[in-house]
Amino acid sequence: MARVLKGRYFCHQDIMEVEIGSNPSSIWRALMWSRSLLAKGLCWKVGDGARINTFEDIWLPGPRTCLAPIPDYASFSKVKSLMVQGSWNVPLIQQIFSPLISQKITSIPITLTNRKDARFWKYDQKGKYSVRDGYKAAQGLYDQPSSCSAPFKKDWWKFLWSLSIPPKVRIFWWRALNNIIHTEQNLLAHHVPVTRRCPLCQYNWNTSSHALFSCPAVKSCLKSSWIWSSLKQLRHLDVFDIFLGMKEELSKLDFELFVMRTWATWNERLRFLHDCHGKAQVLDADWCKNLLRGYRAARDSVTSGSKSPLISSPSTCCAVGGVIRDHEGQPILAFGELIDKVQSVTLAEIFAIQVGLIVARQHNIQIHHITSDSLLAVQTVTRPEEDLSYAGSIAADISILMEALESPHLTHVRRSANRVAHSVAAFAFHPPLSLFGSMDPFLCG
Repeated sequence: MARVLKGRYFCHQDIMEVEIGSNPSSIWRALMWSRSLLAKGLCWKVGDGARINTFEDIWLPGPRTCLAPIPDYASFSKVKSLMVQGSWNVPLIQQIFSPLISQKITSIPITLTNRKDARFWKYDQKGKYSVRDGYKAAQGLYDQPSSCSAPFKKDWWKFLWSLSIPPKVRIFWWRALNNIIHTEQNLLAHHVPVTRRCPLCQYNWNTSSHALFSCPAVKSCLKSSWIWSSLKQLRHLDVFDIFLGMKEELSKLDFELFVMRTWATWNERLRFLHDCHGKAQVLDADWCKNLLRGYRAARDSVTSGSKSPLISSPSTCCAVGGVIRDHEGQPILAFGELIDKVQSVTLAEIFAIQVGLIVARQHNIQIHHITSDSLLAVQTVTRPEEDLSYAGSIAADISILMEALESPHLTHVRRSANRVAHSVAAFAFHPPLSLFGSMDPFLCG
């Protein structure tokens, strides 16, 4: 049926761009009606970059991310123009885009083979669409941060609750990120009889993003703060994307000051709306620091052994490592390499297999058996055609490498059996050492 429809309606076009045509069948009408639903979750997977429009299509990782047009760089209309010799042109990308967008672009893996661009369903781990996903997209359930993938959701909320800020500020941000703060938009959604306009600036639609960042009354306050230089490029996004962007832009201590400042601005907004008497507070950096200092002093007075608030933000890269052994099980070569800005743990495990095969090929070592302690990585590499995400593309490259090495056998082992590889990976954080010809005695024990 799919071949028949393609031959009749979109033989030389993309299904997301083709018109409904004349005298369409009922099946084709239904597909065209549901196309808007697919557009909510379909995302481009970068291959050669020839089909993807840089400023029109959705192709960046992360929830609801799309690039705004930049008139000065209209000539870079295709993603292919951001590549050079099969990899990202990092200096050019950093010149065109902000640091946050540049990190998102360079975190996209480029396959070793020249594959064509393809679409995948970004809300599924393997990139596959299902009726359940369609229902969630139609109900808007994916618009909430709690609907992200399980690892992302766990890490995200863990970071939020680890911030050294008062609990009431954490709860406020939990409500804001779930879009349940009392804005006119949310009140109307719950059938509260209010006008939808912003009571301060009379803007036509008072959303959470508008109330916290875009309202002229709030903007005038933010422009005088130290966070405006980072915030001005993100304030047109929704609250969740702004929160993500500021997390990437600021250190953890500055980010804590940012969330305190936003919470205080919201409270000042409510005070002005419901009690216009009294002197307004000066919500500058010193005010936020004094508030945080007072909270931490009170907390530390009743909690012994508290952690220091000056905790550096976690690294955005990971290290992979492995060991090549001979037929007697003795290690003959170990390797470790840093992988920058990996999108998931499974993808990092797949990269480890790929790096090991490349190292073996470079040193003319015949591989007969490969082990990994990631069952998802083994399953993806074994059946790459079942995964439509970036992990499936990298796994397909690994299949080609394995065929060149006479198809070694890939199996899953327990994490305890892979202790040496994890120890070797730690050495990758100490450049320039990335390849080890002899093994340290404590690793081999």
